[in-house]
Amino acid sequence: MTADQYVVATGFGPTTKLLAQGLNHAGLSNRQLGKRFSANVGTAVYAMFEKPIWPAGSARPEPGVTQCFIVEGRHVEENGKVVEEPALENWFHFPGTVALALTGWFQHFACAMRKFNHLSMAGIVVPTHVRDCNYVDECGKVHVSLNCDEFELLLRGMKRIAMIYFAAATPDDPVTLYLPTKAMLLRNGCPAVIRNMDDMEWALGEIRRRGPAFVNLLTTHGQGGASLGDVVDPESFLVRTDSGHQVTNLTVADSSLFPAGCEINPQLTVKALAKIAADKTRGRLEQGRVSKA
Repeated sequence: MTADQYVVATGFGPTTKLLAQGLNHAGLSNRQLGKRFSANVGTAVYAMFEKPIWPAGSARPEPGVTQCFIVEGRHVEENGKVVEEPALENWFHFPGTVALALTGWFQHFACAMRKFNHLSMAGIVVPTHVRDCNYVDECGKVHVSLNCDEFELLLRGMKRIAMIYFAAATPDDPVTLYLPTKAMLLRNGCPAVIRNMDDMEWALGEIRRRGPAFVNLLTTHGQGGASLGDVVDPESFLVRTDSGHQVTNLTVADSSLFPAGCEINPQLTVKALAKIAADKTRGRLEQGRVSKA
């Protein structure tokens, strides 16, 4: 397939892969390709209330599909130090996706899934910073991890969610928390039950001791890999080579352009960048027609 101009906007993973293959095929390269990757890494805390959240006959659809509700991040004083607490977001997931994330043993797990209408979910999203260990390889595979500070921020988010759910509980409608660990937390040889902040502090200590690999994490809003300034020229939006030359008909227009994470959903910024890239591409096409004429 041949064209006067090519625009790559397939997402950070496929875009990095396509650019690597295209440059290599032409005998070119850019050593910065795939670098400066960042993402929002998140997880969820599940709360099982004694009573149904939406009782039979409610006008709301069972189990109550809701729009996203954001609780903004904040700074609080803790043990004489000011610390950051991440933003929180209510989540909705269908039973199948909950079943993949919720740990449990046989009857214990089955009972939790049968009480789906008693279940509430809240998520924590932690933005990663640009580091050499976070990158997209030439095959488009993402490599991302949390450092110690980011992991601690995730734990503070889990604690903040627990405080909200326990505050919402009442004596006749207590709540039990399910934490997003890859294996069931055991306490004195039995499955741990998280029903108050003392239980939660114990659980957080266990998770902290085992590290990020013990938590079910998901990665959203990937950004970077073909960053402006390193891989893509910030004026023309054309791909650069290691020698500094621009590939005169190859434009990038997606979230891989980001030189660092914006810490929130980047959709509007991606649209704005794509609009600029489209205008640049159209201008080159029009200039080409004028030159031919």
